Amino acid sequence: MLHLTVRTRLIISYIAIFLAPTLITLVLLVSAALGLYTYARNGNHLMAESSFQFNAIAQGVHTAVFHYIRHSGIEADFAWAVELIDPVQNYVVVDQDGKPFYVYGNDKLAPAVRFLREKGIVDKVDRKKARSIFNMQENGAYYFLEKQEIQGHAYHLFLVSHEMPPGSDSAIEEAVRGTLKVLAGIFLFCLIGAAWFLSKFIITRITKPLVALERGAKKIKNGELDYRISYDRHDEFTPAIQSFNLMTAKLEESLLERERQDENRKELIASISHDIRTPLTVIKAYVEGLLDRVADTPEKQRQYLELISGKTNVLEDMIEQLFLLSKMDLGDRAVHMETVDLAKEVVRAVEEGRESWARDGGRLSLQLDGALPIKGNPLLISRILANLIGNSIKYKTAPETHITIACWEAYDHVHMTVTDDGPGVPEEALSRLTEAFYRTDKARSRTENGSGLGLAIVDRAVHMMGGSVQVKNAEPHGLEIQIVLPMA
Repeated sequence: MLHLTVRTRLIISYIAIFLAPTLITLVLLVSAALGLYTYARNGNHLMAESSFQFNAIAQGVHTAVFHYIRHSGIEADFAWAVELIDPVQNYVVVDQDGKPFYVYGNDKLAPAVRFLREKGIVDKVDRKKARSIFNMQENGAYYFLEKQEIQGHAYHLFLVSHEMPPGSDSAIEEAVRGTLKVLAGIFLFCLIGAAWFLSKFIITRITKPLVALERGAKKIKNGELDYRISYDRHDEFTPAIQSFNLMTAKLEESLLERERQDENRKELIASISHDIRTPLTVIKAYVEGLLDRVADTPEKQRQYLELISGKTNVLEDMIEQLFLLSKMDLGDRAVHMETVDLAKEVVRAVEEGRESWARDGGRLSLQLDGALPIKGNPLLISRILANLIGNSIKYKTAPETHITIACWEAYDHVHMTVTDDGPGVPEEALSRLTEAFYRTDKARSRTENGSGLGLAIVDRAVHMMGGSVQVKNAEPHGLEIQIVLPMA
């Protein structure tokens, strides 16, 4: 199927505007000629009532005669045109080099031709010209003489016509007037039809996509964000409709993301409320125990205070993690990125915390591959390592856990893995470990083991530095965190 653009349709319509009237005029002229010919062939002939009408007849006859003599030389080719005039009131002679070869009409008018020859008018007309014309009116008759030189021969056309009384061919004039009225009506009808067709030809291609866009806008207004405009053409409206569909898709995606964020926000608030309430309840209980003198010995009082201190540390760590998470949500406005050596930052962070992690049962080993420049932030790198190492220690099931940190360069990227030999996590939980407040402990009763924000912060921090995070279980057991960052 041929698809035309609006521009192409406009060009076609402009061309048609010029061609249509011309074609209509040609059709009308041909129709008039055919009608006139049919009228004459049915026994009706043309007669001259005035010099104007005689001149019109003479022009038609001489055009037909000399055209066909010049191109074919066959008598029958112009006889039909000559025979349109009345054979009683007219007399036509065509000769070649002074010898007649075609005669038509009333022989009683032959003396008029001899009169023209005897008066020497023929000689006056020739005068060595390739073409000359003689036309006159005398004694109620009209005379027409034309001479042309064609292919070395001299041809003469004689036309003599008696002047008819005015109104004698009223039937012909009435027929002509009627024909002209009909032709004018047909011309007007064809012109209006052509204008209507061309307007429809263009307007439908403009209004159809506009209606589709309007319908789409109403659908979106009514909340039908999954609505898309189907448009199989390729014209000026295609980019607009594609943009509309893209805008609708983005709007739907944005609203779905907003709903998801609202759900996450509700879950976040519920998780924060739960995780803060648990240590606060413990702190309140032990404070009340101290006030009610349940701890009546220095040992019990010290034990209570240590428990209160531990829960306070849990709250402090949770608030610090939340603050960092909120800070990272602000992006570059709160966390500045610079070119740093990942290997150097890993060594610094590990050396700073090695002793503390060792007391908690964490044994660390490093596998570094020279300088590894990346675009990052030293504090974020330290937090990433602290959270990953801290998680491995918190969730260990043996007295000690061995943690290996490896860094290397590959294909313009820096790879870092943090692997432990702990219990690992269920396969169905791997994809959700980076969600805020998600724990594999469904009862959420072990808040002392973490706030559920550690891996969420790791994921946010890595993405801020342009990298990606993947979590998988290690063999034969344990957890492996794979981080890939672009090189600076």
